[in-house]
Parts: sequence; C-alpha cells; structure tokens
Amino acid sequence: MQIGIRHKLFLAFAVTAALVVAALLLWHHWSFNYGFLDYVNKAELAKLDALRDDLEAGYAESQGWNFIDGRERWLAHTFIRAGAGPDSRQGPPDRPTPPRAMPPRHHDHAFGLSDRLSLHAIDGRLLAGSSQEHEHAARRDIEYDGNVVGFLELAPVVALSDAPELQFAAQQRDALYFAAIAILVVAAGAAAIFARLLAAPIKELARGTHALAAGRYEARIALAQRDELGRLADDFNALAQTLERNREARKQWVADISHELRTPVAILQAELEALEDGVRTLDAAAVGSLSSEVARLAALVDDLYELARSDAGALSYEKEVLDLGSLLEETVATFRERYAAAGLSLELTHGDAAAVLADGDRLHQLFSNLLENSLRYTDRGGRVLITHGRRNDDVRITVEDSAPGVPDAALPRLFDRLYRVDPSRSRETGAAGLGLAICASIVKAHDGTITARHSALGGVAIDIDLPLNERG
Repeated sequence: MQIGIRHKLFLAFAVTAALVVAALLLWHHWSFNYGFLDYVNKAELAKLDALRDDLEAGYAESQGWNFIDGRERWLAHTFIRAGAGPDSRQGPPDRPTPPRAMPPRHHDHAFGLSDRLSLHAIDGRLLAGSSQEHEHAARRDIEYDGNVVGFLELAPVVALSDAPELQFAAQQRDALYFAAIAILVVAAGAAAIFARLLAAPIKELARGTHALAAGRYEARIALAQRDELGRLADDFNALAQTLERNREARKQWVADISHELRTPVAILQAELEALEDGVRTLDAAAVGSLSSEVARLAALVDDLYELARSDAGALSYEKEVLDLGSLLEETVATFRERYAAAGLSLELTHGDAAAVLADGDRLHQLFSNLLENSLRYTDRGGRVLITHGRRNDDVRITVEDSAPGVPDAALPRLFDRLYRVDPSRSRETGAAGLGLAICASIVKAHDGTITARHSALGGVAIDIDLPLNERG
C-alpha cells in the first residue's frame, strides 16, 4: 500500500520530534548523573574540611590521638554531622547548596561512606575508618603547632548506591519520562495538523494536474496562500488557460481550414458535374474557371504549408547584411505595372540609409505580401505609401494605404490566420487570409515586431521594426 504525502509529512514531523526528545533524554540522563555526583563530592569535600578542623581541635585538647581510641566507627558519623550544627564549622563560603529535593542520608551508609573515609596518623597508621586504599582519594592534612600530625582521606563517590539516592534518581527519571511522553503526544497532534495543512494544497495541485492530463483544460486551482505553493498554483492556472486557449484556437484553425478547402473543392465538383451532365459545354471558359479554382486551392495549400514549416522552425533563413532601401526598390518595381492597371498610386519614400542582417528572399516575400494585400483591398484611385527610416536601434518600414479601413476591433486580429474583415475583404476580393500571418512569422524570425494601425490616408498602416545591423 502506498503512503500518501500527508502521512509522509506526519511521519517526518513525528520522527523528528521523537529523535529530539530521545536526544534530550540521553543528555538529561548524563547531565543528571554527572551533576548529582559532582554536587555530592563537592559537598563532601566541604564537610571534610569541617571534619579536619574538628579533629585539629580534638587533637589540641587531648594532646594526641587518644580521644579516637575505641571509636573507629565514630568517624563516619562525625563526618556526616560536620558543619550541620550551630556550633560547628561551616566550611568554605562557596560550599554548594543542596537541591530542595535532596534525599535524606542515613549515617555512615550514605554513599558507602564507611568504605571511603579514613583517618591516619602521620606515620601512616590507620586511626579510624576504612583500611581500603583509593587511587583518587582527596587528602586533608591535620596540623598542630604548624606540624602535620595526621591526615584524612576521602574517596569520591563514583555511582549512586544508597536506596534514598537511587529513589530520588528514579523519581527524576520518571518525571522526565512523563514529560517526554506528553511532549510526544503534543508533537504528534501538531504534526497531524501541520501535515494536513501542508498536504491540502499539494493534493489540490495533484487534482488539477490530473484534470489537465485528462484533457479538462478548464480546471483551475484557488489557493489563498502567497508562498511557493501559491505561486505554483498561479502558474498552473496560467498553463491551464494557455492550453484551453490553444485548444480553442486549434479547433477554430481546423474548422477554418476545412471551410477554406471545402469551397474550391465544391466549386470544382459542381462544375465537373455540370460538364458531365452536359449542362455546361467544355470550352475555354469552363477550363479557365476550373483552372482558377485549382490555382486558388493550390495557393491555399502552399500558404498552409508555409505556415506549418514556420511553426516547426523548418523555414531556412540565410541572413546577410542587406541595404533595406535597395531591397524595397526592387520589390516595388515588380508591382508598379499591376498597381497602375488597378488605378492605384504606389510611392516609395526613402529615409536614412539602413542596413539589416536578414534573409533577402524572406524580406522580399514579406514586402510582396504586404503590397499584394494593399493591391487587393484598396479602392480604385487610391494610394499606397511605403516609407522607411532609422528609429533608435531599429529601422521602421511602414506600408499604408487609403480607404477602405478596418474597424478598431479588427486591427489586433489582422495577423491571425484565416482572418478576414467582412464585408469588404471577402473571398471574392481576397485570398484565404494567410498573407499577413506569414508576414508576422517572417518578422518574428528576424527578431522584429509588426503592428497594425489606422492610416492617415484612410486605410490601414502596417509598421515593421527590424533591428539595425551593428555594422550598418
């Protein structure tokens, strides 16, 4: 069974909390044992100093160690009482203060005191206490009249051994374990809440992605948070909107192509059926009509093929440094007779000399498409003006014509594929509506921009901005 991301997040938080608590337990166990033993040893050293003072007073009063005779077991009891009474010596001022929960000590059994404390005469003779030798025992010399007459030895406590101390340590450990369990329960609850909060937007993103994979491009994700997941949701919505728009454009594209192909095919079929039925005579006029529809169909197929190659990046561009003015003159020269026959004025106005890095054949196709467009749609007696000149780091070429114009809403759509403005730009006077789309593709390949606006002459003005050549 696969584990969901919510449960993985919960496990991650819970395991992290458990590791932290375990580390704290280990640290506290070590710190308590070390600190408690250190406290006990420091407290015993303070009492050892007080016991030394008492023994020095007793030695001075008895003028020897006679007061110890027969009282060997008395030493540990005296040590425990050292510094406890109002008349006793309190030891150094920095003696550590015992904790409030300090367990009671019992006599010479406290921490095995009878096995760790001993009193020796200066000659090494054991006077009282334990006869065991300890390597790290603390020593305090006992003096009288400036001379050392004996010494005390106290071995340090290395482990808790007495029942009260062990009980105290167990109480501390149990309290710590209870606190650790409480912390883990709280951490588990917090982990469950945080895992749910974090997993909710991720699950929402997964749901939306699944919808996109299933083709439901209308899916959107609404996340109020402004973090990385929120930005990811915004990007998802933008992607879904783009896919939805592209799907609609593809549907429209297929429908438009089908419509464009259906008309010449239907005309051809109708005329051929008329010829077969004898309704129409097979003469030069009939052949010319058929040839015209075939030419229209061939032109449409060629334009579609050109656009398909452009979309796929298969159009070849062999760029070189070109003089834009000369290229425009050559293109305009090929259209002058046709413009004159249509009763249109074609003018070319030169600006500053400009060189561009471009493919000459593609630019010739670009300008030819624009002039062909103006030739088709400009009313007889009209005017077409071409200008070019430097504009900052670009060169601008403008092709504008006289009436008729186009509505404001049509200007941004003139470069859409298969788009025509009705009724003046119909199938009878125009082509399939791919010429300007091909122009936009060529300009884009040259890192330029192309836009449409209303012309001062009454028609449409097409502005093209191409980057100047660095050596131009």
